[in-house]
Formats: sequence, structure tokens, C-alpha cells
Amino acid sequence: MGKSVVDNNTVIPRNVKTLFGKPAVVRTETKIYNELLSAFAQELKPKDTFEWLYVADLAYYRANIQHLRRIMSQFPEYHCNKNANARLACLLKDHYDTNYVPFFDRSQKEYQQTIKDLDKNDPELAKIKVEYENKITAKADELNEEIEKMTEEVERDSLSYDNQAGSFHSWSADYQAAERALALFEKGYKDAMRDFEEHRYGLGERLREAKMKIIDVEPEKNSSAAAKAAAPIEPQIAAKDEIGSPPQNSTPLTGIPLAPCKLTQETRGLILTLLLWLSSEPARSCPNFSRATAQGNARGKAETRLI
Repeated sequence: MGKSVVDNNTVIPRNVKTLFGKPAVVRTETKIYNELLSAFAQELKPKDTFEWLYVADLAYYRANIQHLRRIMSQFPEYHCNKNANARLACLLKDHYDTNYVPFFDRSQKEYQQTIKDLDKNDPELAKIKVEYENKITAKADELNEEIEKMTEEVERDSLSYDNQAGSFHSWSADYQAAERALALFEKGYKDAMRDFEEHRYGLGERLREAKMKIIDVEPEKNSSAAAKAAAPIEPQIAAKDEIGSPPQNSTPLTGIPLAPCKLTQETRGLILTLLLWLSSEPARSCPNFSRATAQGNARGKAETRLI
């Protein structure tokens, strides 16, 4: 995997990265966590803070899942090697006690017996000492070769199925504990993925739609669109006006000109519903409707006389 893009802030915004803090993983897994976080961010492309937090959760759970799986794979080898080292130590001790110690003791006694009657200045003494040291050194080299052969043999057989079966009782409990922890991390990973999806296509989408609606209500940018949307509705409204009502752009009786009003789609729908109800038979049978209609007609006639 190439160099992480997390460190140079090309993927994670600085304000979002501050929320994460120090990676909550083992120090040896920090690099893997950062790489996973970068890869998930590039694939999922978080759109808000919530999604960034879910992406961080995904990286956290996945890093721990991989870490636990590596640990679990080492349990058999660790315990087999541990048992093999114990076995090797016993073999080496037995070999040393059986071969080297008796030889060293015997050679030491022979050497002492040989030089017992020699003078310290006798040139034969130095010669005997050299022969003794060479004899001890040769035996030590022979012992070292035997130790290397025994070590290679034990290490070669340490991961055999027989040794794994023999050491199963010593690592099975640790393996089961790691499996339970692994199941929790895998569940957390699946939950984080589900929560991310539910947010993106649920609450997150509604928040983005609301944000777009707030932007769309700017009158300078949308006045023409609003006029086009209102065009099919205005003739229907005019057709339902009472006879004698003032023109749409005329000045009311108060003398105060009405400010231009931009109707939304919902408002126009409500006005149409009200007009249709007013023209229905139940509405005309209402006493308040008859009185209001009479007052409206009177105002219309008064305006006609003034004109």
C-alpha cells in the first residue's frame, strides 16, 4: 500500500480529523488504521460529520478485526514453540550432563595428574597445557554441533500436527476468548456499516434536502421560476372572483397599494380549495356566507359608482 494520504489532510478535513483524536488502537496497528481510514474515506466519500464518524468507526473495527485474526493465528505456533523450547532444554541438559560433564571431569583429573610432578619452569608443562586446552576445545566444538542438530530437529517438528494436538489444551482457551472478542468487533463493523447506510439515505438525505430548499428560496434567483409556476393557476383564480370585485392590480378602497406577493405552490392550492368550497351548495346555505357575499357585492357597486 502506498503512502497514506491521511497525514497531509488531502482526504480528511482538518476540523473533522480533530474530532477523531489519537487512534484508539494498539500502537503497532496505528499505520493500518490510518490506511483503512483513508481508503474508506475515498470509497464512501462522507458528506457530513455524521458520516465521517461512521467511517472512523469502520476503520476502528476493521483494524481490530485484522489484529485479532493475526493474534489467533499465532496461538498454536506460540504454544508449540514454547513446548518445543522446554523439550529442547531438557534434551540439551541431558546431553550435556551425559557427555560433556564426565569428559571434562576426566580430562581435568588427567591433566592435574600429569603436571603434578612437573616443575613450574619445566618446558614440558606448557606443552601439556596446550594439548589439554586443544582437547577441551575440540570436545566443546563437537558438543555445539550436536546441539545445533538437536535444535533444528526440535524446531522442525514443533509445528507438526502431533505437537499441535498435544499443545491444544494450552492454547484453546485463549483462542476461544479471542474468538468472542472478534465476534464483537465484527458485529460492531456490521452495525457501523448499517448505520452509515441508514443515515446517508435517511436522516442525512433529509438534512441535505432541507438545506437545498433553504437555498432555493432566494427571490433574486427564483423569481422567474415562481412566476412560471404561478401562471397556470392565476386564470382559475380570476374566474372565481365575484362580479364587481376590483381588478387584480387596482388600488383597494383604503388607498394603500398592495405589495406584490409571491405565492408558493401550497398557498395556491389552499386558495383554489377555498374558492371551490365557497362555490359549493353547503357553503351558500351558510348564513355567514350570504351576509359576506352581500357585503362584497355592496363594496363592488360602491367602487363602480366611484369609477
